[in-house]
Amino acid sequence: MNRIALIGVMAAMTLSAQGPNFGPLTPELQPDLARLARTVQILRSRAQLSGETAGRVDKLIADAASARDSRDEGAARRDLAEAQALVAGLEWTNKDAFVWSLALELDEAVTESSLPLSGWLEQYYTAAYKPNSKLRMHLSLAPREGPARDLGTYDVPASGEVEFQASLKAAPDGYYQVIAKVTDGKEPLVELTKTIVLARGILSGRLGVEGRLARIAGHDGAKASVIWPFDVARAVNDGNRELDTDDFGLGVDGTRDFKFAKELQDAEELLTALEAGEDPLTRAKGDHERHYWFEDGGEIMPYRVYVPSTWDGTSQLPMVFVLHGNTRDHDFYFDRDDGTLWRMAEKHGYVVATTMGYRPSAGYNAAEQRKSNEAPRFPVSAEQQRETELSEKDALNAFRLIVDEYNPDPARIYLFGHSSGATGGWYFGEKYNDKWAGVALSAFTTRPQDVAFDVFENTPLMMIVGAEDGARRVEMVEGMVEAIRGHGLKTEFLLEEGADHDTIVGRALPHVFEFFDRQAGK
Repeated sequence: MNRIALIGVMAAMTLSAQGPNFGPLTPELQPDLARLARTVQILRSRAQLSGETAGRVDKLIADAASARDSRDEGAARRDLAEAQALVAGLEWTNKDAFVWSLALELDEAVTESSLPLSGWLEQYYTAAYKPNSKLRMHLSLAPREGPARDLGTYDVPASGEVEFQASLKAAPDGYYQVIAKVTDGKEPLVELTKTIVLARGILSGRLGVEGRLARIAGHDGAKASVIWPFDVARAVNDGNRELDTDDFGLGVDGTRDFKFAKELQDAEELLTALEAGEDPLTRAKGDHERHYWFEDGGEIMPYRVYVPSTWDGTSQLPMVFVLHGNTRDHDFYFDRDDGTLWRMAEKHGYVVATTMGYRPSAGYNAAEQRKSNEAPRFPVSAEQQRETELSEKDALNAFRLIVDEYNPDPARIYLFGHSSGATGGWYFGEKYNDKWAGVALSAFTTRPQDVAFDVFENTPLMMIVGAEDGARRVEMVEGMVEAIRGHGLKTEFLLEEGADHDTIVGRALPHVFEFFDRQAGK
């Protein structure tokens, strides 16, 4: 087994991974610089290194930070990759430096089979590796099921860079991996992959759809829903979102797929209805996904709403606004637990709404609630800071849109959040306290010293945790309950026996709605 493969076996994980399975990233994953930097920082914090090795690693990390500040991303990538190898106890060679310098880039990751696939093999920085034979790149297209399709072989010059264009003709719509195997003669060096999606009409159909929409007056919300799949494709192809990552959230089916074909079909049906003078979304009852143009983020953003079937169109119903946890999206809490969230909304007569919060793990800007002077354990990049600020803005925008459209009872608007959504809930509960008639939060990591408890003097609180969510999490929630009561405030506490971090949501929601019901008229 070669050393690159060995690193892969050591468990290449995403940044959101925690615990003993967290391991180094591999060049095959082509991690972005922020992700690589954070991974190296985490691995370094956990490693027991000798004095000499620790000094080398720390210097490389510092050099990488300086290179990033001076916008020399190639040098930063090289230094971080070497630091990661040393932390893992591996020798860093010229071959490693060359492999880490390479990246597979595509002109468009969301495209159509009628269009050629074009891209290039890029080299982030110059490496001293001297090949033993001719360097070649073998390109193929692999569906999720079935054999791969050969897309050609290309000679790779000493610079490590080569452009390509390949035919995708007759390839069915769906998700694929573009695989670039770089070899030195017969010796494999690295296998780089990029996810692409083929969806008929996703590029060629946008102008026609926009022309049809231009002939329809009003209906901005429904129009945003029509353009939504085309805008997602644009965001991916512009490099603002990445397929097969947390950018799209983990669905209840365990995938991070954006279902372009279905979204295009839904968009066409909605557009046809608008052309017929009907708007099936505005002030609609039942379960439906909505969208709006988020100016600050430069994208169309989704949110999801459920309105009870018994609503008469004028009554002011109570409402619950839901903040999801890390890696989830606006759909997850509606789809999980056999639809417990919307079933409770129907049973109790509530409007229920969820938000994306810009990106699934952006955190609603909850770190702003930190009131101590402690520095964060790991530095936050400018990109991460922007994402979390946009997360707060997107959630607030979605909330306002729902309130403006459905006019819920302002005295019965409630907030619920789980995990990082509950951590965000503490922030939203405090900062926008005048909006909530009650707040229920589950399995959070907010600390008592970061909460201004006097703000919650007139806000009913419910604290929730699963007994099997780990001793530390249970202790944190129990500690917050003690702190709330220590400030003279009342709270209801649900410690659900047999529930863990995942199952607590479905088991707690019936109790949450009952808690909110009890606040009516108070």
